[in-house]
Amino acid sequence: MLDEIKKSKNVTLKMYPLFASLSSDLLFFIVIDTIFLTIVKGATASQIALMGTISALFCILFQPLTMTIIKKFGNTFAVRFGAFLLLISSILYTFGDGIIILTLASCIYTISFFFLEMKVVLLKNNLDNNNIKDEYMSYDSQAKMYFYIYTFIIAFIAGPLFNLYSYLPMFLSIILALITFCLSFLMKDINVDKNKKIDDSLKAKLKINKTIILYFLVTLIFLPILFQCTTNAKILSQDILVQFISLENATLLISLMVILSRASRIIVLYIFKKVCNKYENEMFLLLPLMLFAFISLIVLGGIFSNFWILSYILICVGFVGLFGIAGPQQIFLKNIILNYADVENRQKLISLNYLFLTIGKLIFGLSATLVLANYKMIYCFIFLSIFAILEIVFMLRLKKLSYKNKNS
Repeated sequence: MLDEIKKSKNVTLKMYPLFASLSSDLLFFIVIDTIFLTIVKGATASQIALMGTISALFCILFQPLTMTIIKKFGNTFAVRFGAFLLLISSILYTFGDGIIILTLASCIYTISFFFLEMKVVLLKNNLDNNNIKDEYMSYDSQAKMYFYIYTFIIAFIAGPLFNLYSYLPMFLSIILALITFCLSFLMKDINVDKNKKIDDSLKAKLKINKTIILYFLVTLIFLPILFQCTTNAKILSQDILVQFISLENATLLISLMVILSRASRIIVLYIFKKVCNKYENEMFLLLPLMLFAFISLIVLGGIFSNFWILSYILICVGFVGLFGIAGPQQIFLKNIILNYADVENRQKLISLNYLFLTIGKLIFGLSATLVLANYKMIYCFIFLSIFAILEIVFMLRLKKLSYKNKNS
């Protein structure tokens, strides 16, 4: 696939993996976000949680406006504007003080990804134009691979840099966000730039059918429950470990889990990139089945909490496995909807994809909070595992509908 990129005369395709990887997040900030906000900015844990909730609601409420802007100005503008908002959010996080400014930064940060999501539409349009429409998963996998490698390296250096000077990782985040913004001017939607086909045809109404409803149900469940599981698995393991070993040793073991999870993302994505096109049909069952299996391991780790070594191993494998399948699932689902949608509806569907993902995170975040307020942590994972079973059913049904659409 890299050879195809090098040979391509299309600058967007050449630069897409680099741009997409850098625009996936604020690379240094995501590693030290909690530490930076609490120690440097003085925010409490409840304030940080409130910031996340407000930014998610902001994103949901302003989705119609963002979609209107994207329709009006096209994918090229959306990607550049999203990169600009990401840069602004990094500056506000770094130099802003007070909960109001930090919440504003969080809202701008969240909404930037609504616009940046159009990069996958831009990629798909360019691939179609270059007669390599089946290479979407390869290109997006390469971008994700770069991102995972960056975060794996940064995970080792962000801490020492923070200890050296607490603002240093944030300055580096700003620099990378600025580079990303500059790279965004190399991203061009071939259809829009040539003849405005997308903008004209966006007037066509999107028909909501079983395939689209199922797709958004899958989006609403998979990544949001995966996010909740990975967030709470570390807490569960730590609570068990500190009953048997010192806090220092428990922290080291949790750090090992995090390092292994970063490595697993790279390894699993590398394997996925090699087999995704060949075994595309099998992924409909394999990915949700792995989701359920890894959550079940965490549940077992909670059940065997009296045997702390066994408990740690089970939770660690579940945690690392969940991190590993996150990237492939994102790529696989976007590939389904991009192949299903007509050119004129890709913007709308990808925008709705991000909206449902945000809604799912909000719903399962609040649900998990309610469960944890009344029950032990293990019941939260049992609750989430039920939805993992539903995900298997939905994915198998989506497979049937996708197969019918291909042959219709």
